[in-house]
Order: sequence, then structure tokens, then C-alpha cells
Amino acid sequence: MKINEGRFESKSEAVRAGMRLLEEHEQKFDALKLAIAEGDKSSESNRTLKEIALEAKQELKNEL
Repeated sequence: MKINEGRFESKSEAVRAGMRLLEEHEQKFDALKLAIAEGDKSSESNRTLKEIALEAKQELKNEL
């Protein structure tokens, strides 16, 4: 753990950092679910599910 290496000053600081990351992940996941729901309501696409999934993964990588 990075506490001993000096990245965090305490265990509680490390936990807070982890909680922030979890919150960010949950927000992105919620946005993805919303986009999927909106996509389901919209017209059909010519793209395959695999193409859409690859694009979504790339967008997530770019955000990190």
C-alpha cells in the first residue's frame, strides 16, 4: 500500500481516495446505463454491438 511509501499520510486518507475513485466509477457507469437506455429508445443503428462496445471502452480509457 502507498501509505508506507508516502503517497498517503494515513489509512483514512487512502480510504477517502478509494471512495472518490469508486464514486467516479459509479458516475461513469450510471452515465453509460443512461446512454444505453437512450439508445434503446432511439432509432436503430447500422453499427454492430461489438463496434459500439469498443467505442465505449475507448471513450472510458480516454477519460482515465
